[in-house]
Amino acid sequence: MKSLAAALAAALLLTGCGADGGKAASSPTPTSSPTPTSFQIVGTIAVESGDGSEGTMGGLCVTDGGYSDISTGTDVTVTDATGKIVAIGKLDEGHVSNVVTLPSLDDFDETVEQATQCIFGFTVADVPEGEAFYSVEVGDRGALRYTRADLASSPLLELSLGD
Repeated sequence: MKSLAAALAAALLLTGCGADGGKAASSPTPTSSPTPTSFQIVGTIAVESGDGSEGTMGGLCVTDGGYSDISTGTDVTVTDATGKIVAIGKLDEGHVSNVVTLPSLDDFDETVEQATQCIFGFTVADVPEGEAFYSVEVGDRGALRYTRADLASSPLLELSLGD
């Protein structure tokens, strides 16, 4: 009896019986890439610089006064057409994007460089596809509405406050 069971096991192994009937597994058929389910919004916001900003292009820039709410880490909120929040990003560190040369108040033979504008970058990742319109708001400054086509056609959303 034992030799019969061993012979059957050997026969099964030799014939390759199994779920695929002994045939080699075929490779999966390639499929087209799935449609993305989300996208990202990359942008900047320009705002008047504050007194604590460096006086060199690209230097560290801060805001004050009426723009003090626009700073590193401020929320950038994206909502759908119904007003539901669908994604949130944050402002990056601000950098000086405009400098003017002014006479020094102490000595008119000297000049001083003064920052006049900050640029803050941002990325809002994982914005769900499928809406015709999206609104983007930095802090509590009021939302701006864009079509999905507008957001797709522009690689960089450029916002500004003030001037």
